[in-house]
Amino acid sequence: MKEAAPRTLEEVIGRVRRVFGGGRVADALELLEGADELAGTEEEHLRLRRLRAVVLSRAGRHEDAIAAIAGVSDAWLQRGDVMAAADVYALEAFLHHVLRDLDTALNRGATALVLLNEANDPNAALAVSVHNSLGLVFRDLEANDLAIRQFTIALELVEQSDEMVANILKANLASAHLRKAIGELRSHGDQSVAEEQLGLAESQARFLLSVETSSRRQIEAATILASVLLNSGRAGEAAKVLDDYLADGEQIDDARALVDWNLLLAWSYRERDCLSAAADRAEIALSRSIEANDPVARGLALRERSKIREKSGDLLGALHDLRTADDDARVLRSHRIEVLVEQIARRAQLEAVRRRLQRESEELGRERALLALAAETDPLTGVSNRRRFTSVLNDLRAGPNRQLAALMIDVYRFMSVNDLYGHQTGDRVLSVIAGVMSSLARERDVVCRVGGDEFVVILPDTRLDEAVVVAERVRAGIDAHDWLGEGVDAPVSITVGAAGGWSSDTVELIADADDALLRAKRAGRNRVEAHRG
Repeated sequence: MKEAAPRTLEEVIGRVRRVFGGGRVADALELLEGADELAGTEEEHLRLRRLRAVVLSRAGRHEDAIAAIAGVSDAWLQRGDVMAAADVYALEAFLHHVLRDLDTALNRGATALVLLNEANDPNAALAVSVHNSLGLVFRDLEANDLAIRQFTIALELVEQSDEMVANILKANLASAHLRKAIGELRSHGDQSVAEEQLGLAESQARFLLSVETSSRRQIEAATILASVLLNSGRAGEAAKVLDDYLADGEQIDDARALVDWNLLLAWSYRERDCLSAAADRAEIALSRSIEANDPVARGLALRERSKIREKSGDLLGALHDLRTADDDARVLRSHRIEVLVEQIARRAQLEAVRRRLQRESEELGRERALLALAAETDPLTGVSNRRRFTSVLNDLRAGPNRQLAALMIDVYRFMSVNDLYGHQTGDRVLSVIAGVMSSLARERDVVCRVGGDEFVVILPDTRLDEAVVVAERVRAGIDAHDWLGEGVDAPVSITVGAAGGWSSDTVELIADADDALLRAKRAGRNRVEAHRG
């Protein structure tokens, strides 16, 4: 009996997930056809577009999937839902990676990682997806150390009960170890590193072959194992693996996997001197890589054909293929790595993420703290600026009512210092005064420069008589300073107005301190005057 048409969006989504999970992709797409009419809110429309993109991708319509979620991540950000935006960015990273647009894939993946790092409650499953996507991009950019790191982080985050995802990550990690080993062998690098990486890849691949029941995952593991064996000079073992798991390639539905499979067969035939069969397979691999617009796979196919031509005696053809592959690799590597470096520099969190996602990484927290400090610090004197002064008063006023004192400070005849000795000396005088204040004030006091030669000291939990003691100590310290050593042969002094009150009325407190300062100036300066109501 045919099911009745769904009447709510939640019912549509439930059915789509059910038939999609059962592999009925066409049915899922059909269910989504009229679903837009049931989406009443913007949030529902965004959720629906994301689901449609997933189903389209599974159907092989990756360009349509990208179009379906265009602008969705920005819409989630505008709504303040960081996790939903990160989820869409991660999906975009995967789609662009499948289409071999590695620059965009890297950009989307790095953005998703940054958003995850900023989220209040990061989702572990989403983090796994993001790290895996970045690992795949790094691997195809031949940045294999970064790829290994991303896959390793993802494995640490994956739930122990999720064996399928863990095995996918282990396969990806094995392929990254293999790529790194091949890179060392190709560049005649460290032989011990190559052997170590081949060993790691082989152990992972053999483990996956022993536990995987999915034919697709078995083929993936067998492809890695065969490549490891060929790179280790064990052509006979590799041929057996190819015969056991990759006899006809009919079960391989991924373009890059088909290229790899044909390259492995070409290599195996070449090692056994079956050069005609090897050449056929290399041509198929090259054709497939061009169809898939995969420059990395094209380079691998050209190198394999070069080896076959060399063994067949066609040295000119071998040299041409090798030069073409090297030229492609140089262009690809220089362009991709520039993008890679730019993205990493722009998103320092890629290296700051540790074993578990935290809301703020330590490095990002330090950076933010430095930025916040710079925004509230007077660049000339190093003490707090007017912005910090206002922020402190606001915080005190908003908190529990408590005793509070303030000192308003003016530098006596500072303009004459500038006129006589120049602004550079004047700046040095202000810096020295600020330093003396900071050293003679108490640890909990906040010294601020609020104008040219005007300073304020905020003294929390302080009575007026205690504030006067601090003020006298600061005044005497500045009066006793060796100003001649600073290039000023005239005395430099300050005048201070002190006031006490409560944090609930900071406006009156500052006004009282200002009044006291005016009285101190009229009374002769270089003195402390207290406002006593």
